[in-house]
Amino acid sequence: MKNSTAAPLKRSTVDKLTNTQILILFTMLIGISFFSAICSYVFDYQNELWYIEKKVSETGILSFLYNVLTFVILYNNLIPISLTVTLEVVRFIQAMFINLDLDMYYAETNTPAMARTSNLNEELGQVRYIFSDKTGTLTRNIMEFKGCTVGGEIYHPEDLLQIPNPLTERVRKGNRVETEFLILLSVCHTVIPDHSEEEVIYHAASPDERALVYGAKTLGYVFETRTPKDVVIRALDRHENYEILHVLEFTSTRKRMSVVARTPEGKIKLYCKGADSMIYERLSSASRNSEELKAATQRHLEEFATQGLRTLCCAVAEISPEHYEEWRRIYQKAATAIENRELKLEEASSLIERDLELLGATAIEDKLQDQVPETIASLLKAGIRIWVLTGDKQETAINIGYSARLLTQSMELLILNQESLDATREAILGYTSDLANDNGHNGHNGRSLEKENDAAVIVDGKTLKFALSCDLRRDFLDLCTSCRAVICCRASPIQKAEVVEAVTQKTGAVTLAIGDGANDVAMIQKAHVGVGISGVEGLQAACASDYAIAQFRYLNKLLLVHGAWNYDRMCKLIFYSFYKNICLYIIELWFAIYSGWSGQIIFERWTIGLYNMLFTCAQPIVIGLFEQSTSAELRLRYPILYRASADSFSLRTFFVWVVNAIVHSLFLFWISWAIYGDGIVWTNGREGGYLVLGNFIYTYVVIVVSLKSGLETRAWTIFTHLSIWGSILLWFVFLVLYSFFYQVFPGGPIGAEICGIGVMVLSSPTFWFGVLLVPISTMIPDVVYKTVKMTCFPTLEDKFHLCEANHRDPGSILLEEKHRSEI
Repeated sequence: MKNSTAAPLKRSTVDKLTNTQILILFTMLIGISFFSAICSYVFDYQNELWYIEKKVSETGILSFLYNVLTFVILYNNLIPISLTVTLEVVRFIQAMFINLDLDMYYAETNTPAMARTSNLNEELGQVRYIFSDKTGTLTRNIMEFKGCTVGGEIYHPEDLLQIPNPLTERVRKGNRVETEFLILLSVCHTVIPDHSEEEVIYHAASPDERALVYGAKTLGYVFETRTPKDVVIRALDRHENYEILHVLEFTSTRKRMSVVARTPEGKIKLYCKGADSMIYERLSSASRNSEELKAATQRHLEEFATQGLRTLCCAVAEISPEHYEEWRRIYQKAATAIENRELKLEEASSLIERDLELLGATAIEDKLQDQVPETIASLLKAGIRIWVLTGDKQETAINIGYSARLLTQSMELLILNQESLDATREAILGYTSDLANDNGHNGHNGRSLEKENDAAVIVDGKTLKFALSCDLRRDFLDLCTSCRAVICCRASPIQKAEVVEAVTQKTGAVTLAIGDGANDVAMIQKAHVGVGISGVEGLQAACASDYAIAQFRYLNKLLLVHGAWNYDRMCKLIFYSFYKNICLYIIELWFAIYSGWSGQIIFERWTIGLYNMLFTCAQPIVIGLFEQSTSAELRLRYPILYRASADSFSLRTFFVWVVNAIVHSLFLFWISWAIYGDGIVWTNGREGGYLVLGNFIYTYVVIVVSLKSGLETRAWTIFTHLSIWGSILLWFVFLVLYSFFYQVFPGGPIGAEICGIGVMVLSSPTFWFGVLLVPISTMIPDVVYKTVKMTCFPTLEDKFHLCEANHRDPGSILLEEKHRSEI
């Protein structure tokens, strides 16, 4: 409960910037409306038109405000209201693509990838920091008992496999410490046995507990039966019954688990297992806990940890009946407390978990998942920093870091395991100063650490508490963000969340947190994107996440392929939606010059409304679903493409698209105006009027914006062709049918203005001449710009796209880029 946080409402960076862009368009709308109203006022003032009656009530400021409102209504479609609907439809289908991706389907557990939200699809393409749990995320979370140390003697796997093994032989000889150690393994747990015909199957909340019970079983101490009050074990050749008086459960804060039991001899004993830092500080000063024993056990713990094994210390204490009765009353009172029950139970538990006798420690192996090293190497090449936040010992975490290729032999390890705030400050500033000097700077300020250093920060939970304090947070984050990797050991769930939040606030970069257990939920919720792994520890992390996968290796395709594709698609979709609306509706401004700034529309009202609903709705959807600059195989093979495609959604690019739309609207209106001339566009000498001109221009706009979507598309599919040519054809069919609508349904409210216009437009030679001239003239500058850019100034993504299109190996491109960077 202490580590729980409220579920946040997450919005993507693209969404936030899109809102800013819409506000800019709204400001533009208001500005144009005021400008048009001023022009209207000046026009009315300079031109006394006898055929327009002026009302007294409409003079002065009131008339001006009416004009402003008129032009706001006229230009209101500059803001694409349909964009919201388009985004939701596209995101929903993008999420379906993730769910249906067979490359992210884990057949062993029948678990597909699951997008639990669609709002963050494009955020997957902008990740700069990944915060990962270790156990169950990088590792399988399938534990196997591999060794132990008891009474200062270490037992390796080969020792325990001997028949008879030396540990069991010591128990048979009556050695008390070895006997107590095996009793602890078979009694101190919450495992439930399931008796089948062949063997006993153990069900446990934690894989560690199951592994320890199985380990005790192989050593001759078999856990057989559990009742609400008793545990029955078979200790070598005899059955023993232990009455369980209390179970003091493991929590991420306590980092230990204890059982108070009454032995068959009637003694009351406390069996305790947990992290070495917690056990050692609770040992008694009696001669049984000699310094030699503690030092030997510590050496063995470090030896196990360097092999990547998970370790737990084991201790026992005998409790007198008087002490137990006194403590039981305190514990009962805490258990029935109405307020702060968890805190009081923790304090009560600490009262009896003291004066312990050290027995030894266990070593459990948790192997890495398949392809974890390759996945981490790929993500690092993509420019993503990876931080591992784990509750394991420092040595275990470092070993896993090397195994997972997060750490390399050439990498300098900056270890922070200080015991005080001052010592932590001194260590952080010392490392900062050393890195600054290595980079050719003096001092230890943030500017000297901008360069990425081939180093890794290793920090334990106690030091992390000091490092995240207000005094040291900035220096600590400067140090960490300048290094290639960070490993936080012995970190509690709330510390994991604090680290994620601190880095997010400090860097402003998009962060992703991935974990598999309930203790990872807090950091998953704090990150921009939370990924849960459906693992052995249950579905808590998956249920609290934004995206759920079954294996860490699937993160590779989720980010490098789906994330990069979705980000590129959403950027183009949003910019294209702004472009097509401005391209059509700003033409009303150019027409206002010739309509006396009266607010007269040049297009028929229903065609204005159907522009986004019918004739330009398919193009952005197809871009959002099928656009891809490079294939999935190429992106997985060359992760650098992920870095190259980032940060393309900016205000600068937005203004480029806006200016492009305005220029196109100028071409579309004035070229059409020029060829339309005085309106006599038929050989019979008849004149068409403003609606004929409006439909001329409308047709050319539909053609141009459709061709523009094709120009911006790199992956042409059947849907691309349908969206472009189908939309153009749809407009021609609609124009003909709509022009006859009023004749079929006379007296109706629809189609009176455009009645017969379709035949008039399509029968004009000038119109067909414009169908060729206007779109070609409008698109030529864009085609020239694209050609020059792709030929003379190609981006890395452009080069890869051309190589793939021409079936050439893009490996030479990376060699050129590397040579250029060295120069």
